[in-house]
Amino acid sequence: MDCYFPFAGETSMIESLRRVRSSQMSRIIHSHRSKVPANQLRLLRPVALDSNTLCFRSKIVPRAAAPPYTAVSYTWGDEEATKVIYLDDREFHVRPNLWFCLYHLSIAEDKSEWDYLWVDAISIDQSNEAERNAQVSLMDQTYKNSTCVSVWLGPANEDWLDWDRSWIDGADRPYWTRVWVIQEFLLGTKVEMFYGNHRLDWEHFRTLICREGGNSPYSIEPENTDTYGALPLLLERHHEKYPKFPQPLYSLLIEHHRSKCKDPRDRVFAFLGLISPIERKFLSRYFPDYTLKEDHVIIITLAHLRLATPRLAPQVWVDISSKNEKLFLGLGVESRARRKQLLRRANRFYYTSDDSRTIDCAQHFACDDAVEQFMGTHSEDPDELGEVESSNVRKTGRNLVLVGLALGLGVLLYCKRRWEAS
Repeated sequence: MDCYFPFAGETSMIESLRRVRSSQMSRIIHSHRSKVPANQLRLLRPVALDSNTLCFRSKIVPRAAAPPYTAVSYTWGDEEATKVIYLDDREFHVRPNLWFCLYHLSIAEDKSEWDYLWVDAISIDQSNEAERNAQVSLMDQTYKNSTCVSVWLGPANEDWLDWDRSWIDGADRPYWTRVWVIQEFLLGTKVEMFYGNHRLDWEHFRTLICREGGNSPYSIEPENTDTYGALPLLLERHHEKYPKFPQPLYSLLIEHHRSKCKDPRDRVFAFLGLISPIERKFLSRYFPDYTLKEDHVIIITLAHLRLATPRLAPQVWVDISSKNEKLFLGLGVESRARRKQLLRRANRFYYTSDDSRTIDCAQHFACDDAVEQFMGTHSEDPDELGEVESSNVRKTGRNLVLVGLALGLGVLLYCKRRWEAS
C-alpha cells in the first residue's frame, strides 16, 4: 500500500511518484550542488514512498536553528550501492541496508517527534574531502543535538511469534561491532531501536538484554558483558558515565580494539567526540583530515599518545610498544614489523604540546616517506618509541668510554717516555 508524507510544495503522494517515474530527471544521477560548511546540516525529508520507490527532499539548515531531526545510526556494510532512492527528483544510489533503513524510518516519520533525517552517507558529500572533514569534526554535536538517534539493527525475521526472543537476536547484529556507532549510541539524548518494522525504546531493549544476560541494567561496573554483542554499549550508556566523563583516546582504543570500520582512519576519528575537550584541542590540529593516509594518521596518533597522554591523563599507564596487542589492534595494525616501522616514524614526528605550534603534515610526510623508503630497511627496529633515544644514549656512553680509555692510554705512554728519558 502506498503511504503519504505531507511536504510543503507537494500536492500529493501520487503526483510525486508519477513525476519521479515519468520524468527524464529521475534518470539523472544526483550530485550535491553546494558544499555544506561545519555550521550547517544537510537534512532529508521523506516525500513519498511505496514498496519500490523512496523519495526525499534535501534541505540545508543552520545547526543552531535546525528543525526536529533524527540522526540515523546504522552500518554501511560491504555490499555495493545497488539500491536507488530519489533525492530532489534524481537518482541516488545507496547500499541495501540503508535502503531498508530509510524505508522503515520513513514509515515511522508520521508517528515521531522529528520531521527530518540526517544520514551520513547522504547528508555528507562523501566525494568532497573538505565537507567531509568539516562535518566529521562535529559529528558528536550532530548526534547530541538531534531530537532522537534512530538505531537501525537491520532487516528482521518477520516471524515474531516470540517478541522477546526476536529482540534478543538483535543484540548480536553486526551493528554492535562497528566503531562509529559507539559515539552515536552513547551521545544521543534519546535513542530508539528499529529492527525490521519493529520499534523499541533503548531502555526497554537494555532491560530485556540485561535480564537475559544476567546483568543489572543500572550497574556501573557490570560483569559478563561478553554474553551479547550489545551489552557493553548498553551498559556504557549510563547516566553517571557519558557524556559527563570522557575517556582518554588511549583507553578508548584499547577498550574497543575489536570494533570495525570501513575506512581505517575512522578507528581514530570516530573517538574524537568521546575524549576530553583538552585532548581534542590537541588532536584537532591534525584530525579529522581525510587527505592523510592511514599510516600518517597512525603515526600522529602514536606520537600524541606518547607525549600528550601522560600529561593529560596521568592516571593512565601508557604502553606504547609493538607488544601492546590491544593498542595496535585498535589502530588496525596486526603485523609486528609494520608496528615497529610506525613506531620508528612516530619518533621522528615533531609533536609538541604547544597548541599554537604545528607542522605542515603534507611536507613532513613527503620527506619522511622518502626517508623511510630509502633508509627504512637499514634502520634499527625499536620496540618502543623511546628505544631510539636509549640506543643513542648507549652509543654516546660507549664513545665516551673509548675516548676516556684513549686519553688514559695516551697519558700512560707520555709518563713512560718521560720516565725512560730521565
